[in-house]
Amino acid sequence: MRKVGGGVGGFVGRPFSAFPETLRWTEVRFYSFQVVIEKEPVNEAYYAYSPTFPGYFSNGKTLEEARLNMRQAIEQHVESLRANARRCDT
Repeated sequence: MRKVGGGVGGFVGRPFSAFPETLRWTEVRFYSFQVVIEKEPVNEAYYAYSPTFPGYFSNGKTLEEARLNMRQAIEQHVESLRANARRCDT
């Protein structure tokens, strides 16, 4: 069965008929990628990259900001792969 609803906390099964225009069958996929975050030697920032995606990197002033920026970069890349019907085999 697929998850129904547009966000977190959706339900599994048949959609409610009360609001059929707001409910759609959605496919949920989970990916796991290795990300390396290093302290930049020159300043007080952090550098993030993924060995899975050579050439994709990000940075941030804090460790959390670098992590979130890298997550966004990977999400956009995977979204682009899926939009162009390309596989993400990692």
